[in-house]
Amino acid sequence: MNIQNLKKIGAKRIRLLIIAASVVAAAAVLCIVFWPRPVWYVQADFEREWIRILRQVDPPFTRIKIYDGDIPQKGLGFCITGDIRSWAGQAGTEGNDAVPAAMAFYPRLSDTREYQGARVLALDPWMVFYRHAGLPLTRSRADGPGEGTLILPGADEKAVWAWAAQSLQTQPGVFSAESGAWDAALRDLKNDSRFQPGADAYRWAEALSLLMRAENAWLYAPLSQVRELPSYRMGLLTAQHFPVKSNWNVFGLQADILWAVPVGKTGQSKKQQAWAAWLGDALTQTAIADELRWIPAHPQGAPYNPISRDAQLAWISGSFVWNKHPEL
Repeated sequence: MNIQNLKKIGAKRIRLLIIAASVVAAAAVLCIVFWPRPVWYVQADFEREWIRILRQVDPPFTRIKIYDGDIPQKGLGFCITGDIRSWAGQAGTEGNDAVPAAMAFYPRLSDTREYQGARVLALDPWMVFYRHAGLPLTRSRADGPGEGTLILPGADEKAVWAWAAQSLQTQPGVFSAESGAWDAALRDLKNDSRFQPGADAYRWAEALSLLMRAENAWLYAPLSQVRELPSYRMGLLTAQHFPVKSNWNVFGLQADILWAVPVGKTGQSKKQQAWAAWLGDALTQTAIADELRWIPAHPQGAPYNPISRDAQLAWISGSFVWNKHPEL
């Protein structure tokens, strides 16, 4: 074979290599352009907090989009939301005829820390707050008039609903399903003699102020509301779960929940498993809870202060969680 033929063969091979390299490069570009990148689909209510959370920890990815209630069909990542109805149907009510339609109910949630694949990241539990110098709230005082000041911020509909739910919980985790009973409870609570005079007009700021002034007082409130107080005032308080009836041996909590809902084929890669592990880590959930002024779902997450620890112990010990469905 002469030199001229060798040159032709060499040139042909070079052209083939260039074509192959171009095809590989084009395929790589197409993969980059069209392969879904992981995204945090964040409910608008939590967007600012989630941005700050990602800055505090070492996240597996940082891209964020606003979540409008519909799970992306071709997305990849996690939805960060406080409402999973659009994803899991009438969430938390399946097979429980004792739960009113407006209520979400989750048995054994502190054991599993997930619901139909959605992971619990943090909670804002309702607790009874009172001063260290005072006495714990008894069930008899919660159900009727007596000494001390039982505080109701009656101008807040969710606070009134929370008390109605406690009044209409006939057994642990069993709530009255009669709409008439709920209507009567919601109507009558604001002027109930159990509570402070003028309870119907009280807002949270006034309720917290009265809690700090009164000698022996109790306020049923979400932890995040009390976390609005300065640290030196919070240090005067302790917290307990709502007192149960004498023949009950279990209790549950009302709480708002922050969920992480997987998007894309779950478990399809080691990367997705690593993302889920990051979300479930105690340090990650501690950062999430501190930013929201909630508690971490992980039992080894670090509580912010003693009353947060009280709320965390109640979460770990509780048999069920319930809450009012958002916007219902």
